[in-house]
Amino acid sequence: RNGRSPGSVIFDVSSRSETQLQLLELITAQYPLRRGTIFPKEGPKHLCEVNFHPELQDEISRACDEGLLFEKDNTVILASRAED
Repeated sequence: RNGRSPGSVIFDVSSRSETQLQLLELITAQYPLRRGTIFPKEGPKHLCEVNFHPELQDEISRACDEGLLFEKDNTVILASRAED
């Protein structure tokens, strides 16, 4: 999927029941260096695009390697790099 800005990663949160506000709080806690978050909808998929400054390659890699942790049910959703 194409990102809206360079430095974006995409989480597919279709399987989650959390509200956008709850997801934003979780993302903010786990990725405080992010620049922004949007929730584009692509057909039946619910996506979360998180943007980092392109120079923060370590944070981008961490989102792809470690993902977004949902502690209440011990679930991790990995991100994929958005295409520029």
